[in-house]
Formats: sequence, C-alpha cells, structure tokens
Amino acid sequence: MAEEHREPAKTPPLTVAVAGATGLMGTHVRRLLEADPRYRVVVLTRSPARAAKPPVGNAPGTAWRHCDLFSLHTTEAALKGVDIAVYLAHSMLPSSRLTQARFVDLDLILVDNFAHAAEAAGVRQIVHISTLIPANDTHGSAYLEHKLEEERTMASCGVPVTTLRVGLILGPGGSTARFLVNLVRRLPVHFLPAWCDAPTRPTAAVDVARAVYHVLGKAECYGQTYELGGPDTMTFREMLQRAAAVLGKRRLFVSLPGRWSRLSRFCLTLFGGASKPMAGLVVDSHDQAVIPQANPVLDAVLASAVGFEAMLAASVQHDGRAKPNPRQSLRRVEAAMLKAGSEVRSVQRLRLPPQRDAVWVAEQYMRWLPRFGFPFIKCDVDPARHVKIRLRVVNVTLLALSFSPEHSTPNRQIFHITGGVLVRPNTDGWLGRLELREILDRRFVLTGIHNFRPRLPWYFYNLTQAQAHLWAIHLLDLFLQRAYLQEERRMSSR
Repeated sequence: MAEEHREPAKTPPLTVAVAGATGLMGTHVRRLLEADPRYRVVVLTRSPARAAKPPVGNAPGTAWRHCDLFSLHTTEAALKGVDIAVYLAHSMLPSSRLTQARFVDLDLILVDNFAHAAEAAGVRQIVHISTLIPANDTHGSAYLEHKLEEERTMASCGVPVTTLRVGLILGPGGSTARFLVNLVRRLPVHFLPAWCDAPTRPTAAVDVARAVYHVLGKAECYGQTYELGGPDTMTFREMLQRAAAVLGKRRLFVSLPGRWSRLSRFCLTLFGGASKPMAGLVVDSHDQAVIPQANPVLDAVLASAVGFEAMLAASVQHDGRAKPNPRQSLRRVEAAMLKAGSEVRSVQRLRLPPQRDAVWVAEQYMRWLPRFGFPFIKCDVDPARHVKIRLRVVNVTLLALSFSPEHSTPNRQIFHITGGVLVRPNTDGWLGRLELREILDRRFVLTGIHNFRPRLPWYFYNLTQAQAHLWAIHLLDLFLQRAYLQEERRMSSR
C-alpha cells in the first residue's frame, strides 16, 4: 500500500500582547506583527470604549483588550493566553484628574503589575524598552537611576526579559522630533551648554520596532540586554544644526561653559514643548557619550536603518511644523473623561525597615491613624481588618476601608474604599482602593490611593483633603521608622 501523504502540522501563531500599542513605537510594532501570520496581536488599552469598539481600519485578527495597568487584577485578565508581552507603556500621560505622585513611582507600579501579571499568565518572554545608560553610570541622575530600577523590577518575577536600551527616538508624531523642530523654529539663537557636545546616536521608531520584532520568541535573547542606536553618530548640537538644515532655517549656535542642567530642562520644556520627564532624559543622558555597544540585534537593525535627515523629514509637515501625535484627538477625549470622572491617584514612596513587609506597614498604619487625628479622629478596626475612620465629636464616619484578602499577599495589601462622607457615593460598582506594595528588593513600600472619588467640591478638595493626605504620608514615614526602632530595642532588651 502506498504511503499516505500527510501535510505537516501547522504551528499555531504566537499571541503577542503589546502595552502602549497606540503610541509612536507601538504603532510600528503592531504593524510589523499584523503583517506576519506567525503572530496574533493583542492590543492592551486603558480605554474600555476603545476595547469594546476598535478603531476604524483595525487589522483582522487583532484583538483589543481593556487593561488598566495600575490594577494587577485587570492586567492579569488581559494577559491570559498570551505567549509574548511587549511593554512600551509609561505613566507620563494623565490617568486621573488629580495625580499626586512622581512619575518614577507611577512607572514602578505599572512595571511591577505587568511583570507579576505576566508570571501569573504563563507568559514566555517580556520585551521591554528602556533607556541607554552612559557607561552603566547614572552620575546622580534621578531619571536614569529610575530606569535601572524599572529594569530590575521587570526582571524580578521570573519571566525571561529581553531589554532593549535606546536613546532618543524619532518618528512622525513623536515627542523628540516635535521638540527638535520647535526649538529650531522658535529660537534664532541657541545657547548650548557643555552637555550638548556629548555624542549619541538617535534612532528611528521604525528601527526600534524592527529590533522588537527581531528578538520575539528567540530563546537566545531571553534575559539579555541589547543597546540600540541609529546609523548617525552626532552631538545634540549637531542634531539642532542638521534639523535647521532640513527645515531651511539659518540659526546661530553659541557655546556656554558648564552644564546648566536646570535651565536646559526649563528651555526644552518652554520652547521645545518637551514634557518634564523628556527634558530630564535629554539633559541627563547627554552628560557623556551614549554610544551603543556592538551586539547582534544592533547589527541586524543597522543593515537598513533610517538616517537622521530622513527621520526628521518624515516627521515634518509641509508648513515646517512637526506632525501631530496621532493620539492627539484621542487624548482630548480621554482628558474630558478624566475630568468628568473626577478621580484621584496619589502614590508616595515610604522607607521599609529591614525584615518588615507590607503586612507590617498595614498594621502600623492602623495604629498610626488615630494618633495622627487625635483628638478629632478615632479609628475602629475589626478582626477582619475593616477600618472606619470617624470624627469623634459627632461620630460621623469619614472613610470606611475594607481589607481585600483575595487580592492581597504578604508583599501587597489592598483595602477598598467602601464608604464615608468624604467619598462620593458608589453608583457604578467601581471602588477606590488603598494599596501598600513592596518594591525594589523590599527597600521601599509604595502607598497608593487609586480611583478615589472625593465628595468635596473639586477645588476645595485640592486645597484641603489632598494637601492633608500628602502631609499625613510624610508623618507616616517618620512613624514607621520610629516604630521599627522601638521594636528593635524591645527585642534586644529581652
């Protein structure tokens, strides 16, 4: 009998989730993946409306899932069934009407949630975009130190991480191209401090996307860090000069001695329209040369990399202005939604004493609350760790917190805000929450209030309750240190 011919079994496509897929880099990554039948794309979006109704022109087979990266629970749900996760998100865009936090702490929450959720979902690989570090030395830069913290946090949960470090990224609608064009258009004379003469290699967004595509699913790339750069090595001074040539502008460039870091950040923000984090990145990362080290991924990208002039020319409109961000119209809609929701997000970093955990911080927090408010406030805690913060004189409940054991772990304690006269009545089932989370090898705890909806009139809340909360967290940090020292003294005296 003749041997029966059988078709080789087809390998099912890998499911790749992209966080930040509607941004500059994310759009390029998404397009590359959608064109390859080996991949099935899942776009993670914080907009429930966008998840329910994907935009016009969405590629067949691309799924949109709602994912609030500030919520571990929804991030875990969004990553179910995902093989590879690409992280391109950041916290520079507003997520609440009022945000009381440093963006570095907000970023750590996003990264920590993403890493834990990927581990819980059985993700095989995370691809993470980070920033080039000058000679592995941050030189006291808070921003660059934060990027190293972010890398360590992403790699702390057991999922293999492939980190791609890249400097300035240029592309149509991107922030780098926009502030370069704005600086050249608006300033006839440029006073350039010493940091403007350190060499670097700006990279096209499409080339960063090609690097992401290159490392997907490759076991030899797991746990590796690769540095990326474009084909042209230049200083920031030369970037401005070459941008002026592309725009047809005659500009005068004058050297200044010294770094003038603060003034430089101010000018990049005022005249260039750069965000404060972006201005900090530009100045801090150019203190010395930031040239990528040779590596296989860089070699693969450089073979057909886009040059600086071509990058910038593609980012400029016919009138010489920078092309707008493609998400600009969506941002206006999101801003209106945030204002209508009138939610508050407040995140602060506390020092965590040695051998203590988030459970200990939660216990100390409940001890501290009545002391902080004495003699006006009292705090009742029942055996289930439900908390009622009351006004003593009239016995009115200001806030009610309910411990959530199903969402809590020893290193992460969750209390839902379930009532009280200071919170707006719940009409849609969505609860604010207080979160205590260990970070950075248990050296710190992030205390966060998320999705809180105050009952006070908005401007009155900003002037009163919001400011009182910041002051209270500062006092709580001091209380935790004293409580730790007292416990240690008691233990040593036994």
